[in-house]
Amino acid sequence: MKPGFLVKVLCLTFLFQGMFGSGKVFSQVQDFEKSFDIVSHPEEFLENWSANEVRSTAARVFQVSGEGRFGSRALAVQPISSFNGLIYIKTNTQGKFEPKIAFFAKSKQNGTGNRPAEVEISFAKSLSDPFQNTVSVGSTQAFPNQNTDYQLFEIPIPEGFYDLMELIIKIEVKYGSGSGSSARFFMDDFGILMEIR
Repeated sequence: MKPGFLVKVLCLTFLFQGMFGSGKVFSQVQDFEKSFDIVSHPEEFLENWSANEVRSTAARVFQVSGEGRFGSRALAVQPISSFNGLIYIKTNTQGKFEPKIAFFAKSKQNGTGNRPAEVEISFAKSLSDPFQNTVSVGSTQAFPNQNTDYQLFEIPIPEGFYDLMELIIKIEVKYGSGSGSSARFFMDDFGILMEIR
C-alpha cells in the first residue's frame, strides 16, 4: 500500500468521525486516484467498479483530474438525451452494523441548458437479480447545471441487504427535466459507513 494512500484513508477516517461521531467507521474508501481502465460493464474500470460506457475523453463515464475534493481526481458522468450513466459497485455488508453509503458529489455547468443531473441509487444481491429500494440522492435539483461545491451524501443501506457476502449498488446518473444540456456530475471519496457496536 502506498504511504500517500494510507495517509488519505486516515485523514478520511478522522474527517468522517468528526462529522458523524466517534461511534462510526468509514470503510472501503474509493478515492478514484488510480487510473481507470477503459472498459464497459461487466468489465471493471477499477476493482469492484464497472459502468455502462467508460471513456478516456470527457464524455459518458470518465475520470477527471483537478475536480476531486482536494484538487485530485474524481469520477465524472455526463448524461445526455441518449445516455444515462450506470455505475455498479460490488461490496459487502457482512459484519457491518447499520451500514450506510457515504460519498461526496457536486455538479458543474455543461453548456447553457437548465437540466440537472438526477441521481438514483438501488441495490441487488447479485448482478443477475433485479435492483430494488431505489433512492433519490438529494432532490431533483441537488445537481443543477451550475458549478456547485462538494456535498456529503449519506444513504442508509436497506435492512434486507444487511450481512451479505456480496452486495451490488447501482448508481444511475440521469438526464434531468428541463431544456438544453444537462449538468455534469462528479463524485469523490465513496465508502461504506458503519456503526461500531
